[in-house]
Formats: sequence, C-alpha cells, structure tokens
Amino acid sequence: MRELICRHRVDAYLVPQADPYNSEYAPAAFARVRALSGFTGSAGTAIVTQTSAHLWTDARCWQQAPPRKRARRGT
Repeated sequence: MRELICRHRVDAYLVPQADPYNSEYAPAAFARVRALSGFTGSAGTAIVTQTSAHLWTDARCWQQAPPRKRARRGT
C-alpha cells in the first residue's frame, strides 16, 4: 500500500472498519482494517502514510489490537 501511496503522491490513506451502512459488525467483505493490520475487533480505523501506520480503536477492542500497533491508552 505504501508503494501506491508514494506513487500517487497521497499524504495519507484512511481505512475505516465500517461497511457502507455503518453496521456495528461489518461483513467479512469489508474487513479492510483486518487485512492491513491483523486487528480482529469490531471497532477500528487505520491510517497509512508514506512513513507510518496507525490504528485507532475504543477501549472495548484495545486488547485485540496487535501489540506493536497499540498506542498508549488515552492517546
């Protein structure tokens, strides 16, 4: 993904967990965050830049985030 971001001169790419209907549990076809990060929770958003990637989630799903992707709680 970073190769595409650099090639197309995109600053950041936002990857939502939600489906078009904003369902709490999106169908597997919309598991974009899982495909990028391995995150299996129901609420998460990822952002990928040319040099870094970040995962946001709420407290319910924080433990499901892969440890190297976790930020400090409260950030």
